[in-house]
Amino acid sequence: MNKFIAGAAKRDVTPEVGVQLGGYFNRTLPSIGVHDKLFSRAVYLSDDEEQIMIIGNDQLCLSNVVTEGYLDEIRRNIEAKTRIKQDNIIIFSTHTHGAPDSLGIFGYSEKNKKYFQRLQSEIVEVAIEAYLKRKEAKIFWAKGSSKIGINRRNPISGPTDEELVTIKISSIYNNTVALLINYACHGVVLGPDNLLITADWIGYLENNLEKKYETTTMFLPGASGNINPRTNDTLEKIRNGKDVYDRTGGTFEEMERFGTIAVEDVQKILSKATQIQEPKIENKVERVKVKIENKTISNMIGKNEVITRVSATRVGNIVIVGLPGEAFVEYGLKLKSFTRYVVVPLTLANDYIGYLPTEEAFREGGYEPSVSVGLEGTGDIISAAEKLVKSFV
Repeated sequence: MNKFIAGAAKRDVTPEVGVQLGGYFNRTLPSIGVHDKLFSRAVYLSDDEEQIMIIGNDQLCLSNVVTEGYLDEIRRNIEAKTRIKQDNIIIFSTHTHGAPDSLGIFGYSEKNKKYFQRLQSEIVEVAIEAYLKRKEAKIFWAKGSSKIGINRRNPISGPTDEELVTIKISSIYNNTVALLINYACHGVVLGPDNLLITADWIGYLENNLEKKYETTTMFLPGASGNINPRTNDTLEKIRNGKDVYDRTGGTFEEMERFGTIAVEDVQKILSKATQIQEPKIENKVERVKVKIENKTISNMIGKNEVITRVSATRVGNIVIVGLPGEAFVEYGLKLKSFTRYVVVPLTLANDYIGYLPTEEAFREGGYEPSVSVGLEGTGDIISAAEKLVKSFV
């Protein structure tokens, strides 16, 4: 059996106060302070034949389409320094709504422009650091459940994905190198009335697990396009018949309470982790030509068609599926049904082209379909993901 090699690193990428935050159209004022720092985290994996780099960012989203070539440039620079193939570099965002607007639709400013130019080099540097820290390692996995997500389109009976997957990477001396946590839930405890930079509950989870285990911790957002945190104020809005999409009123106290529940759920599952004995790595990428039916999006980027990426990365019995948008939970559940492997849906990965709603959601209408490329383009992306998952038999 080949050696398994791993390395991890994190880098502070907190923006300057005054950047415009993204995620809420009704938040018009710029940021006024920092509640908690934003980080970019990188995990390098190799089986001595294939190597991959996974880079998670406490950001709303990073788009190769809206900001043309943004991620391509990062991949090229990482490949030049590490010889990791560009297709094997997976870049994603945790989707906190307390990070700067990267799309130019929530009040983009000159500070935002300068920040995202700087962020490109920061992401390259954290990847290089993880690569340079590589050493022989072991990998473990476990899965359990958590009830912290709720279906925002149908809070009473809509589907959720309670599966919580944890991946632990340790040195041959059993020092923890990295933790990867996968769960389907939006980063929106805080609402549009918040003007402080924050990684939301996901950052609280990452930061507290890092303190407890003294390691780099990366949250991999699952298929959470229609899944919000099951916070106390959300449940109160449901009881009173109010709009659960309205995140106004979320507090940092509630963020910490919610994050604490998530940390406890992860710890319970980590205690059951078992080693992957043959962590062979395979990586597959499908380039998808996407028709943009949504005129708002096509006008914004000046194109009616774009090419985006879908990826599937196998590490032993785990398959990480990179989807370039906010996929609905139904798609994540479906992908998990296609194979004997443990499927880890990873949204906002490789690119960002908006929501990926179900056909039923397109019929119903509402917010998510209005900021999607359209039914046909969504179908093509999901079909590509299904094809890749099914290729691992």
